[in-house]
Amino acid sequence: MTTKRHFVTGIGLLSCFLTVRSTSAQSPTPPTPRLAFDVASIKPNKSGTKGGGIGFRGGRLNATNVTLRQLVAQAYGLRADGVQDLGNRIVGGPGWVATERYDVVARAEQPVSQEEALNMAQTLLGERFQLKVHRETREMPIYELVIGKNGPKFKQSEAEGEAGISQGAVEGRYRVTAHKMPMFVLASMLENQIDRIVVDKTGIEGPVDFQVEWALDLNAKTTDVSAPSVFSAVQEQLGLRLESKKGPVEIIVIDSAERASEN
Repeated sequence: MTTKRHFVTGIGLLSCFLTVRSTSAQSPTPPTPRLAFDVASIKPNKSGTKGGGIGFRGGRLNATNVTLRQLVAQAYGLRADGVQDLGNRIVGGPGWVATERYDVVARAEQPVSQEEALNMAQTLLGERFQLKVHRETREMPIYELVIGKNGPKFKQSEAEGEAGISQGAVEGRYRVTAHKMPMFVLASMLENQIDRIVVDKTGIEGPVDFQVEWALDLNAKTTDVSAPSVFSAVQEQLGLRLESKKGPVEIIVIDSAERASEN
């Protein structure tokens, strides 16, 4: 285990904010300090299995049996769960970034916001993997979430109560139940299932309530083979459609990376 100072200054990953030159006679704004985890451990995972996951809450990062590319997806906010590789949105780097796996445990001693936690994760990858990245925007296949010809089959939220969402496997199906959620949350969840950017084009404003369920991974032994696909569920249960389009997509390009030493 290695102990880190809470703040790290200097120029590093893209997560650093560039110094802005003032157009007046004022002095340039100093660079914003990069945040770092107080304690961090990274170890190669030699189990030979492919299953793994990432948990990232309350200033604590726990990752088991994941690739560097998966860690990049998490640190740069490309995916809520950070488990899939997102090969079409993270490109470049040596081949091992998508094959060699690691266990990572890191924590901040004080409570931090989600933005600060992502900053810490970017710093960690920069220091331990010597990771250097940049962002680009490319024209790529996307899906647009639009209203079906008969209109949506859910209503805007009217009932009292706190906003919330529950999701998980139920009797061989993946079920999502949402209360007082904006439409972009649904679009984000669909991205996690179909591994492509989903843009909300419904025009529906304000929070909504909905429930939708679809078949689990068809390779899973517990899946309900009678359950609809994600695309069919969206159309039949929600009255929406996923239309294939092309549009601008932000990607992360890995310029360079080195294997992390065990500690």
